[in-house]
Amino acid sequence: MNTRLSDDASELELTAKMILDATSLLVAARELTRPSTALRRQLVDDLEAADLQLQILRMTIAMNRPDGEALSAAQQLVKRAAAAATRVGRGRADPQMRSAVSLLSALARQISSRLSTHCEGFGSRTAE
Repeated sequence: MNTRLSDDASELELTAKMILDATSLLVAARELTRPSTALRRQLVDDLEAADLQLQILRMTIAMNRPDGEALSAAQQLVKRAAAAATRVGRGRADPQMRSAVSLLSALARQISSRLSTHCEGFGSRTAE
């Protein structure tokens, strides 16, 4: 097997695992958040927006859409996760929530970076 193709496949497998981890983490963070205050309701909105972007990213990949669409979805995920992290940083969140949202934000950045590297390294697929 071609080493470059093998390396690319393992990199994509790791990215897919990161997407699954981000999904699990987002589900856990949403379960930890009860919308009892205005700040928590806004956090729930941020987490729901991040979840939507994660769904869009998964569907974009599953439907074999152009690389630019997957990268755009990943970049939007980064923005939504960063918004949640900022909101948690400004409020009184418990340590588990802070950790979960911080990890979600870091995973989103890594996913976006990996997809960006993949697109640059192999040339972007375009819509046909």
